[in-house]
Amino acid sequence: MAVFKQTIIVPSEGFVNWGGGIDYIRGLLIFLVKINRDNPSIKIVLLVPFLPFYHKLIRSLKDFIKFLLRRPKYKMKFNTYENFKSDAEMSNYVEIYKYVPGRKKGRCSIQQYIRNSHNPIVFPIMKPLEKLECKQIGYIYDLQFMSFPQYFSKEYRKSIYIAFKKVLSQCNGVIVNSKDVKRQLLEVYPEQSKHSKIFSFPFLPISIDSFFNPNIDISKYSLPESYFIISNQLWKHKDHKTAFKALHLLHNEGYNKIHIVCTGNTYDYRHPEYYKELKQYIHELSLEKYIHFLGYIPKIDQIAILQKSIGVIQTTLFEGGPGGGAVYDAIAYGVPAVISDIFVNKEIEHPGMYLFQAQNSEDLTEKLMFLVDNQIARPTVEELKIRTKENISKGAQFLQEMFAIVTNDQLEN
Repeated sequence: MAVFKQTIIVPSEGFVNWGGGIDYIRGLLIFLVKINRDNPSIKIVLLVPFLPFYHKLIRSLKDFIKFLLRRPKYKMKFNTYENFKSDAEMSNYVEIYKYVPGRKKGRCSIQQYIRNSHNPIVFPIMKPLEKLECKQIGYIYDLQFMSFPQYFSKEYRKSIYIAFKKVLSQCNGVIVNSKDVKRQLLEVYPEQSKHSKIFSFPFLPISIDSFFNPNIDISKYSLPESYFIISNQLWKHKDHKTAFKALHLLHNEGYNKIHIVCTGNTYDYRHPEYYKELKQYIHELSLEKYIHFLGYIPKIDQIAILQKSIGVIQTTLFEGGPGGGAVYDAIAYGVPAVISDIFVNKEIEHPGMYLFQAQNSEDLTEKLMFLVDNQIARPTVEELKIRTKENISKGAQFLQEMFAIVTNDQLEN
């Protein structure tokens, strides 16, 4: 029987409710598996949330009330456990269990798994666990509620401010997705930041071998021949309008065979009418035939569509990590991207990235014309796989160093 020196427990509550969160957990697990291969004394436990029958009934009642109040429903991907289990490599190196979020003790509680583990580190968590003898590494996604307060209610801003304060005060360490978020945390929470070491995870895009399959069938989407892709949820701060205006200008310049394909959830709970507003804006630009909304689609399809595009458009006005998931995927699969020049995006240093002035559709149009006119050489699949292997090693090393610092309580930022 193997003797484990340390157990890394990965509770995925708060991540498996959205596509980007699932990608984030998968990425962390890939890095952890690398650590496990190099050091078999490290044990990895993934906890996937599920709701018991009576909890589902309560949730159904709450969803019905929200429906009456015209508020968005709670979303939980109950099949996530099976999805992780079906990943052969992951199931060989990661122990995967179900747990009930919020349950304080007993069967299927996170406390049960912690007490049965040797030298446990719980990571990443959005809510600190109380009265447990284990190291905890919190996760703070971004401070958008302070950068764009108009997108959030006063009550929500207050609750998030307090929640992040608790994470910084009570966790042994905190991980964030960019140097920019770390900088903001140190400015906004100077006292609390003294209690937790803040780790800025490096930008390390990784590809998945099976996603390079050229035989993935995407014919059902009836895609145009020449298109740029936008892979973002339809939120106001993603600034789709600038991209659509740029396409209009592109057509005026004679590039009238170019389309834009959009993937991602089309609902913004903060602005329920936003999708209709965009549709009206598209109508005003006479671009109905040139802009395609595919909604939330399987990841493997999204990547196949990405690889056949001219390039990625990322007009975002705010991100917690450089470029967001769309640019991460673009670099991982060797696709050029035109991205807004917001501060966090400048952390990316890559020849396939082209910055444009945020909200400036004319500048964006020039960059798009450049990509259409010039066939940018793309890395080969083998080159991308080599880059992924290197990034996995870097990510594994980063996590190992983080665990060592947290274990030794070296908390200086």
